Amino acid sequence: MSTDSPNNDVQQNLVGLGEERGTERLEAFSDGVFAVAITLLVLDISIPAQHDQNLVKDLFSQWPEYLAYMFSFVMIGIYWMNHHHIFKYIRSVDQILMFLNVLLLLWIGLIPFGTGLLAKYIGEQHKLQQEATIFFSSLWFITGVFYSFVWRYAASKKDLLEPGLSDTVLKSLTRDYTLGIVANGIALALAFVNVPLSLTVSFFVTIYFARPATKRAHRPSHAFR
Repeated sequence: MSTDSPNNDVQQNLVGLGEERGTERLEAFSDGVFAVAITLLVLDISIPAQHDQNLVKDLFSQWPEYLAYMFSFVMIGIYWMNHHHIFKYIRSVDQILMFLNVLLLLWIGLIPFGTGLLAKYIGEQHKLQQEATIFFSSLWFITGVFYSFVWRYAASKKDLLEPGLSDTVLKSLTRDYTLGIVANGIALALAFVNVPLSLTVSFFVTIYFARPATKRAHRPSHAFR
């Protein structure tokens, strides 16, 4: 006859809630949010209204929508690439890391709205396009902050990381994501004074982080996955 009681089973289950677990479900959920956000961007491109019966001219007149779409598509794609890269260094997750990742995805989900706002007002009077750019740049800045939170928390918990990960890799990636916050902060500050320069800085930040994480930091001697 078993000596295990229902109370013991409940206690064991409650203890299990705080234990670490693999990253597969977190990554799958994150991939889904990234996919939805990047797909929603196309909805900001409207079908041109008939004005002068010249469809080609009407299509070209919507260049801000195409530009905002391509810019944000690439930026979200690069965020997804880096998200994928850092989880090659993370072996398991806990409740706090999952919550930080959810907060990161919250801001990723707002990017289509920010893109639509930028596309609508970028060709308008200076005040409107400036305010739209400030909102857009704020989204990227806050997203970068939460992205850094995810990595910094994981890096502070050695038991969540792959074994054999050197301090050099940890410091290099942490430095990179700190640099990203600073650069996005500069882009946000510039949005108050110079819209084209602000967007240019954001573009070059994107290009920098398009480089694989393995090029920006040395990998440990063995492959993780």
